[in-house]
Formats: sequence, structure tokens, C-alpha cells
Amino acid sequence: MQAVFPGNRSDDGEEELAGLVPADGVSRHPNQRNDRDGEVGDLVRRLSRIEGQIRGIKRMLQEGRDCRDLVTQFAAVSRALEQAALNYVTSELVWCVERPDEAAEHGYSVEELRKLLGRLR
Repeated sequence: MQAVFPGNRSDDGEEELAGLVPADGVSRHPNQRNDRDGEVGDLVRRLSRIEGQIRGIKRMLQEGRDCRDLVTQFAAVSRALEQAALNYVTSELVWCVERPDEAAEHGYSVEELRKLLGRLR
């Protein structure tokens, strides 16, 4: 199973998001749990804000804004995205610790999530 990166297309021509939908289209991730609706909603809202910040950076570039202003915005987006990713992986790690049997059924171990957390550094 190989995830397709945003902008890439699978064999059938459909665009998929890396890490969210596997190329074979079968979700095996515990994100489908009913107990995380609030967490997912919060993350989606955070990502929407980040998306808006990126659109703002594009406008600033097109307007020829000062380098210092742009660097400030790039840094803010970078920190916001890092924080969103950290919050997400931390939530998954907590879930695995609280429900090790269910996590194992989904193919997730604490060690695997620990490694994922390390990739964010």
C-alpha cells in the first residue's frame, strides 16, 4: 500500500491525500473512531486557518511585500503546522496507550507512534 501525495494521482486518476487515504482506498486508521469527532474538527479548523495564512503569503508575494514581513508569516505558518502535527500525533499516542488492544487491531503500536512523533522534530 502506497499513499499518493497531494497533486499526484492514483492509477484510476483520482487524487488522494498522503497519509489520509491509502492508494487502495481502504481506510485502516483509527481516525474512523466515533470518540474523536471533536479532535478531528479542531484539527480541520486549525488546518483551514493555516491554509488562509498561506493564501495571505501568496498575496503578499504577488504584491511585492517586504522580505521581513514575508519571513514573519512563513515562520508563523511553519510553527502552526508543526503544532497541528504534534497535537495530532500526541492524540494518537494517548489513544494507543489508553486502548492498546484496539490500537493493535488497527495495526498501531506505541513504538510506531513514538517514531512518528520523532519525525516531527
